[in-house]
Amino acid sequence: MVQTKKERKEYMKQYNIDNREKRREKRREYYLRNKAREAETAKLYHEKNKEQLNAYNKQYYNDNRGILNKKSREYQANNKEQAREYKKNNPDKAKISSWKYQGVIHHDYNALYDRYINTHICDVCAYPFDKTNWRCIDHDHSTGLFRQVICHNCNNRDYWIKVLKYQNYQNCLKYLNL
Repeated sequence: MVQTKKERKEYMKQYNIDNREKRREKRREYYLRNKAREAETAKLYHEKNKEQLNAYNKQYYNDNRGILNKKSREYQANNKEQAREYKKNNPDKAKISSWKYQGVIHHDYNALYDRYINTHICDVCAYPFDKTNWRCIDHDHSTGLFRQVICHNCNNRDYWIKVLKYQNYQNCLKYLNL
């Protein structure tokens, strides 16, 4: 049976509709059998086309900013409980994510988190952390690089620069790398 291009096109269109689930299952099986190869191919493609992909993504974001922001707000509103649960179950990932969002740059965020958790006194004023004087990550706002784990008072008011006490003078000099 000889088909014209138009007939073949119509036949394939109908075939794809009729066999959607069957084709989806075959693609899934192929992917599972070749997962490592598929991942490697995708990685190579992204490395090779990084600049074009970044440009495309930036353009797409600029063209669809309103829609994307609306979807993001809707998702956040509909998934507040899941977000709370995630933060509760993964405090380290939630904290690291907030640091990245704030612009903190560090080569090993897990080591930074360990230092943050295991620091019990301010690196500048040597005052212990408590419910009213909590710990903060201090970073250079121009470069984003991490500096120290300091208390809220030192971070909020740059207290250690404004009021240099003799007993804390050495800590301040150490902090300023003098």
